[in-house]
Amino acid sequence: MGISRRKFILGTGALAAGSCLVPALPLTSCNPASKARHVRLGFVGPEEHFRYYTPVFQKLKNTKVEMSSFDESLKSDFHAIFINSFPNIKATHIILLLEENKDIITPYPLASSLYEYNRIQEFLDRSKRVVGMLNPLYFYPAVETLKNLLTENTQELSAIRVSCHPRQLVKGYPINDPTGPVAPLQRMISYITGKFPQSLNTEKDEIKDISRWILDYKSFQAIIQVDPGQTGWIMEIEGPELNALADHTGLLRLNDEAKPRISPAPSVWTRSMIKNMEDFLKAVRTRTEPKVNSLEGLSSIILHEAALKTAHLGTKVNL
Repeated sequence: MGISRRKFILGTGALAAGSCLVPALPLTSCNPASKARHVRLGFVGPEEHFRYYTPVFQKLKNTKVEMSSFDESLKSDFHAIFINSFPNIKATHIILLLEENKDIITPYPLASSLYEYNRIQEFLDRSKRVVGMLNPLYFYPAVETLKNLLTENTQELSAIRVSCHPRQLVKGYPINDPTGPVAPLQRMISYITGKFPQSLNTEKDEIKDISRWILDYKSFQAIIQVDPGQTGWIMEIEGPELNALADHTGLLRLNDEAKPRISPAPSVWTRSMIKNMEDFLKAVRTRTEPKVNSLEGLSSIILHEAALKTAHLGTKVNL
């Protein structure tokens, strides 16, 4: 049932970089066909979480979102379920919902172990359901601009440095993944650069309560520093011909430009989450793979297990 980290990276490198090289999924009677575009989305999770996402749900086109208990959602005619249950039971809930022909979207984490992930993936391979995840960073205008810039100009990079809060990508939005914000930020780096990490080392400053995740890529190194004093996240990208700075506010500065290429926008997180949700709903309607899919959950598990191993061994480990 297990899958080696090396096999995962080699087999999913293109997807880790943001490509969607997955064949289209067949339509089933449970899902809205192309002419019936209205989607009923159930929400399973705490009511306070539902209230947090309400501004996003209200902006979704041709979609009705309703709160539901887990048991009610199993028997419902929802096309898809937004599941926000506790991590220790989430994988079981997802599998039971998949068995009832429900498509799934969920925030981090997808599963707590490779065993749980493999159970979900094996059912997906048989049922051809859609599983998406929330990582709005993919949809930040600054992130898309950087990705396009690196793709079009094949810029060389020497280093990427990120500083982030231990639990929040933006104020008020906690990440319940074992890696905290590190996994979604690492996926953002892979999406921007089209490359994936080959090894991981970690360092911990016990006095300042700061940890560093040191990721070696083929041609550059990325360091993600987790700092309680940091608000949200900020990223610096360096190369021979490129210096860029981006952060959680949506800001993007490039080289010596007098004005920001993209100015901060208070609503960037919400707008990006709406795009994340719309991308998933498009996948539900068209039976294709969403941009942010189950590989998001797999990479998080692998990163977490590698971090435990490197902390135990005191040296870097291969991914």
